[in-house]
Amino acid sequence: MVNRLIRYETGANGIVDITVDTGKVLVGDTFPPTTSQDMYGVACDASGFLYVSDSERGAIYKVKDGGEISLFAGTPNEEGYVNAGGTDARFSSPLGMAVDKSGNIYVADIGNGAIRKIDQGARVSTLADGFVGPWDVAVAPNGNVIVADTADNKVYSVEPNGTIHFIAGDDADDVCGVDVDGAKIKGNEAKFNAPATVAVDPSGNIYVGDTGNYKIKKIDTDGWVTRFCGTGSEGNVNGDADTSEFTNIFQLRSNKTGELYMVDKVARGVTRLKRIDGNGNTATAAYIDEDALGFAIAPNGQIFVAESAGQIGNVSSASSESSQGSSDSSGSSPGP
Repeated sequence: MVNRLIRYETGANGIVDITVDTGKVLVGDTFPPTTSQDMYGVACDASGFLYVSDSERGAIYKVKDGGEISLFAGTPNEEGYVNAGGTDARFSSPLGMAVDKSGNIYVADIGNGAIRKIDQGARVSTLADGFVGPWDVAVAPNGNVIVADTADNKVYSVEPNGTIHFIAGDDADDVCGVDVDGAKIKGNEAKFNAPATVAVDPSGNIYVGDTGNYKIKKIDTDGWVTRFCGTGSEGNVNGDADTSEFTNIFQLRSNKTGELYMVDKVARGVTRLKRIDGNGNTATAAYIDEDALGFAIAPNGQIFVAESAGQIGNVSSASSESSQGSSDSSGSSPGP
């Protein structure tokens, strides 16, 4: 197992279209070194600085251009729940992260059931808490922080002042608009099963990685929930919105044009970075022959993927560790 941060460049027309082993190691291997034991969340600010959560040891690292990595907030192996500056702060299993326009970093601090805020001076505070098990966050265009409370099967929005608003979800299930003859569904009538990740496009639409149901669902700006893509069956198949299949959706992100990218852990030590267009058509952007869990899209379109040496368990009851056919297919030959 490795523990490193890989940078993938954009290709023609700003679209990442690469094959195995073409990413550049930014952090890890022998040099530059990292003391992170379990890279999970990755976030990128407007200046291009990266932030990486070490979920195993409860710390947040900052990565500068060229791969220089330094401890930013928290202290490794000293987990807790402390709001303070820099290394005096404490986290408990920090996972997904996101950055707002002002450079504030938001962390899904799952062990504390909280969303933590870190400003550019590395001062840590609590934006909101009381969540059951938040795995991921995203920042909406209006500055609200969208929260995937995975253990509670719900999605929330948190205002910059900490006010929490329920958006959708209830008991674990699989209900959205297109599942009931096209009827509109919203609020607690919508159902998710271990929604592990959220993304927000430039128009404010929310996309939910409904991991336990092997689907990506869309919540529009009026709160209506529909299936965006995925058949609902476990698999590793590229195609259109009605034929694509996923295995273990860990993170979902939107770029500045609204195109989605997703990390899908399809088997032990095998991950796919997938690209999803505005119509829900899925294609493989990168073949990653390691366990990759989190990633970030930089303002210039570069994608930074964390390959983790840790053993984060599967989000849902679905087992990505089982042997399954790897058919990265959309009418083309499967990948390696």
